Amino acid sequence: LSLHETAHPVPGTKRAVRDRRRTVSPCAPVARDVASPRDDDLDSRAVELGVLGPLEARAEDGQTVELGPRKQRLLLLALLVRPGTPRSTDQLIDDVWGDDPPGDPRSSLRAYLSNLRKILEPHRASGSKPTMLVRRGNGYVLSVDAATIDAVVFEREVAEARTLGCTDESVALLACALGRWRGDAFADAAYDDFAAAEAARLTGVRDETTELLADSLIRLGRSGEAITVLDEWIARSPYDEGARRRLATAQYAAGRQADALRTLADTRQMMLDELGLDPSPEVADLERRILDQDPSLLDGVGSSPASPSGVLSGPASRSQVAPAGGPPGRAAE
Repeated sequence: LSLHETAHPVPGTKRAVRDRRRTVSPCAPVARDVASPRDDDLDSRAVELGVLGPLEARAEDGQTVELGPRKQRLLLLALLVRPGTPRSTDQLIDDVWGDDPPGDPRSSLRAYLSNLRKILEPHRASGSKPTMLVRRGNGYVLSVDAATIDAVVFEREVAEARTLGCTDESVALLACALGRWRGDAFADAAYDDFAAAEAARLTGVRDETTELLADSLIRLGRSGEAITVLDEWIARSPYDEGARRRLATAQYAAGRQADALRTLADTRQMMLDELGLDPSPEVADLERRILDQDPSLLDGVGSSPASPSGVLSGPASRSQVAPAGGPPGRAAE
């Protein structure tokens, strides 16, 4: 299963029913009885794994667990991309060493696996079979409680928040979910092909969640908090035009019309200077509505949408002018 599939069980299965019984409270400790691939395996729950930033492992007491050298960490990351799904030995060798493998890569791979087993299963008796990094066919699989992976918990909290509509409870849960991010997803594998697609998917979910949080805060009349959220997003993704338009809307909703117009002017200048592009028509339209003090601009503030999806229309609702890493131009172009 991919991290996405792990976070979203198939409706009607025993696992989905068990998940529906659990109500996530904002920033509550993760329940250990949720969707574990190995519910009888206590040791697989002893270490929590983080991929929403540099790879991180924490013991049950909260202490950071040292995971060893970079190649050993890459091996664990390769297995974390699709936990519960076997990855062949050849694939893992390519993931870890690429075009420059050592003289005996299989031996080196086995050594790294042995080290990781000792680190991740500290309570396993000597000579007993491993339960987390398991040999499967011609490869290996990472078998862990899904609730010990921060990316899975993040997506579950977002899904739970969406069911709550535009409410203070939903906002608190969205903020908690976003607070799990410590940097870029799979940051230690930023230049490795095996993690690129999953890292991009998670980043997209993060951006959509930030949109949803900002829109909900504006609707609830908490525009000042929305401005803080959007400032942080723009610092992370300076070329995201949609985030800048939302910031201008939040500033206007907070009674800061001059700041809103300045934000849009800065957006236009940034796009011309750094991208050589004109802004989208939505920027000019928003500027006109702010100048006209169009009352319909804030029609949604303080009211709940008909459904959670009414708060956010999806990725197409924003114009991602360029990725955070550089300004190649609008994705659509």
